Amino acid sequence: MKKATQFLFAISGFFLFSSSLNAQMAGSNAYLKGNNVEIGISGLGGFEGAPYDSLLMPAGLHYRSNNPYFGFVANPQLNAWTTFDGDFFTPGSPENGWGFEIADTGGVSQGNNCSYLQQINGAITSWNYSAPQILCDWEGDANSGTDIHFKINYELQDNDLFYITTIFVTNNTTSPITDFYYYRNLDPDNNIMLTSDYTTQNTIISQITTGGPNTRVSGSQTLPWNSYFEFLAVDSNWVAGYGGFANRDASNMYNGVAFTQTVGATNFADEAIYLAYKIPVLAPGGTQSFKFCNVFDPTSVVDAIAALNASSTSVNDIESIQNPVSVYPNPFNGNTTITIDRSIQLKNAELQVYDVVGKLISVSKIESHEFNFENTSMSEAIYIYKLINNAEQIATGKLIIK
Repeated sequence: MKKATQFLFAISGFFLFSSSLNAQMAGSNAYLKGNNVEIGISGLGGFEGAPYDSLLMPAGLHYRSNNPYFGFVANPQLNAWTTFDGDFFTPGSPENGWGFEIADTGGVSQGNNCSYLQQINGAITSWNYSAPQILCDWEGDANSGTDIHFKINYELQDNDLFYITTIFVTNNTTSPITDFYYYRNLDPDNNIMLTSDYTTQNTIISQITTGGPNTRVSGSQTLPWNSYFEFLAVDSNWVAGYGGFANRDASNMYNGVAFTQTVGATNFADEAIYLAYKIPVLAPGGTQSFKFCNVFDPTSVVDAIAALNASSTSVNDIESIQNPVSVYPNPFNGNTTITIDRSIQLKNAELQVYDVVGKLISVSKIESHEFNFENTSMSEAIYIYKLINNAEQIATGKLIIK
């Protein structure tokens, strides 16, 4: 695994440009400039919140904050930025970041946050613009109590009102890591610079863990116009919640201890919203990836779900990172053989198959490590499978019907 200290670029106080102005470096920080969404990535911490410097930042960004950070802004009005929403968190004390906890090591916990917390140092290791896709990678290492490598990929399409974040976690130790928790939190202030109002209407829209089709939590405002922000995920290991402000206890966030996770619950307050993810077991040398969307308009949710299920960044990489499931042949027509690593003890296992917009197509009970999957009704397309074992998702990948 390439460490973040092995930079792909030597960057110091000047611009590096791609073939377009849409993906840029300024100093050690990165910027992704779409037509409707603009993002600044901290080179040190891997979160949205690049230090503001008008002399270094790319021209044409829509900076609006009383804090020296550029995080993300959006123009869901689609009016060429005559009006726009954001910066969503940088006013006041900017609560925006990510972190992890490992329960089996006595609760080792670290995180990076735009507010002040910086415990996992890293760097931008790549960025690229190839129309219409803008990509940026950040990598860093956590070495307190364990050795974990993080890679965070940001993916923005030119005309979308959402972007995908994919996290890759690698266990660089010689022992399994059990009960690994990740969180992503944000205090969605939305348009504080226009309203002086830090409160948002925070709502739990859906939870896969309680039978929902996806996992969603939003923060919205109505002044000076309707503004909207949402965390969206389609992997069954995600949960969403709200409550408090500096939400940085990953296991409590996942388990809902002192946080609200009830679907339909809503609260008008100056508080943070979050997503939390659990990896039951991460093998020595193993890598697991998971992803979510930042969504800036509720009408873009359907497109965001399709993008999460079909993202080239995450779906392709999932199948190359020690996936315990193999499918052969794939593509196939009538039937294929699905083989599961025999180190996995099957318990109440099932194979779920979804289409690219997240609709559940079929569920197959699994009682052996090798079984025949027969296609009786699915048309030619790409589908997403999820292997659920003992109520936990342990693998995902593609089924291609030709």
